[in-house]
Parts: sequence; structure tokens; C-alpha cells
Amino acid sequence: MRLTAEVILNARAHINPLRERELDLRGYKIPVIESLGATKDGFDCLDFSDNEIKKLENFPRLRRVRMLLFHNNKIARIQENLVEALPNLSVLLMTNNSLANLTDIDALRCFDKLDTLSLIGNPVTRKTYYREYVIHTLPQVRVLDFKKIRPVERTEAARLFNSLAGKKIADGEAAPEPTPSSPPRPSVTELQAAIVNATSLAEVERLEEQVKEALSPPPASPPQETAPSPKKTPSPKREVVASPKREVASPPKMASPKKSPAPSKAASGSVASMKVTELKEELKKRGLSFKGLKAELVARLEESMSHDMEM
Repeated sequence: MRLTAEVILNARAHINPLRERELDLRGYKIPVIESLGATKDGFDCLDFSDNEIKKLENFPRLRRVRMLLFHNNKIARIQENLVEALPNLSVLLMTNNSLANLTDIDALRCFDKLDTLSLIGNPVTRKTYYREYVIHTLPQVRVLDFKKIRPVERTEAARLFNSLAGKKIADGEAAPEPTPSSPPRPSVTELQAAIVNATSLAEVERLEEQVKEALSPPPASPPQETAPSPKKTPSPKREVVASPKREVASPPKMASPKKSPAPSKAASGSVASMKVTELKEELKKRGLSFKGLKAELVARLEESMSHDMEM
């Protein structure tokens, strides 16, 4: 819904508990601030809660306005030099909006009379040193997020932002996020006691797995690879040229003398005195026929023996 003069004139106006005149514009789904000149600067407090406003801007000059309520909107930016339109603003409550960066708060420096500020529910509140940054940037604020600012906090903020790291944060550089420390692992005794007190089977199984992990040895770290030492390049070997071999003529082989057959029994004794079986055996050795009468065998053997002697 657009914020028109008709909407403003028909909106609820009342005296709040602080005895201030308040205009109630809650829940109209207003996307943009406009037409506030229709108020004729007749209110101390303007309540824009539960709308869809994305930027705090476009105010006419309203000297009487002292308090602005912008709970549950989508405000991500604040107009520069807004103090020219709201010179007496002292309370600004912007719970659950979309301010994300610390530098988005810098636009509030111009409000010299700003006393109370609430940014609860904005993403910027999760930034490191958020509270210290607001205290340092807006020294006129006395109550931040419904907590009174103590002198100790002001001293700490001044010490932080006078340091080099604080100056980097103030200049808009990202602050180093603290690394979250992992919670200590429960001991085996604690896990066993938790198993005894477990109320469900799933919880018992989960605790038993943790006991197994606690009892298992840690994984062995892989051996470190050592850099290989530089190898010496081998010196080039000299090639040895083999001299041609001289062919030596081998001496002619001498013919080995033929071995004379071993003397048989016939040479030692008379052939005629030999038995028939001895004659046949001797003839068989010589490869001759051993058939016939004894006289034929004797003559055949003598002839063979005489032939051997001639050779």
C-alpha cells in the first residue's frame, strides 16, 4: 500500500505512555516513505513497524519528531544528512531489519541528539566488534540495543580503534574473524556413563560409535617424502677401439698312428692247438666266417693273422 495523505489522515493518532503524540502506521505494508508533509509536523513519535520499507529516507523537515519506530521492516540503507529533516531525533529503534555492514551505521553520525539506538535482529550485529564499532562511531549514544553503555566499554572501544587493527576496521576493511575452537571430545568414561543414562536405542548406537572412535588408534601420518639428492652426471666413457686380431695359422695336425689290434690268444699260442670254440670265437672277432671243419677254421685264422702281420 502506498503511503498517501489519505492514509495518514485516517491513521490512528494517540498519546503514548510517554505522554507524546504518536502516529500509528503499523502493518500497512508500506514500501516507501512519502507524503509525510500531511502530518504538518504535529507528532513526537512515528511508528512505521511491520511494513516493507527498504531505505530510511524521504522525510520532510519535521522538527517535532523525536522518536522513530521501524521494527520488522527491510531497511538496508540510511540516507546521508538525514539530520537536516529530523534535527531533534533522539530515539531510533530498528529491530529486525537488513543492515548488514558496519559502514551502514556511519550515516547516523550526523544525529548529534541521538540517545537510544536498537539494531537487534540486523545482520550487522553478528559482525566482529559490532558493539565497539557503534560505541566508537556514535559517541553520543547512551543506550545500545536496550543496554546502557558503560564507561569500561567506551574505554575498550577507544583503545581498540586507536590501534592499527581498529583503524582498518574503521576504514571499512574486513576484520579478522576469530577461528572457532572445536569443543573437546568426551572421554571414554563419560561416553560409557552416557550410554547407561541413554533413553533411546538410537542414542545408544550413536554413543557406541563415539566409543569406538575414541578407542581406535589415530591414523598414521603418511611418511614425508624427502627430496631426491641430485645425482652426479656420469662422465662420458672413452670408447676403446679394439685392434684387429691377427689370424695365426694353426700348425697342421699330425695323423695319429693307427693302433695295432690287441694281440689275441692266437698270437700267443699255436693256432692248431686251439679248440673249435676258441677258433670260432677268434674268427667271429675278426668278422670272418666261423663255419666249417676245424682244419678249415685253422687255415682261415692263420691266413688272417698272416695278413695282419704284413700290414
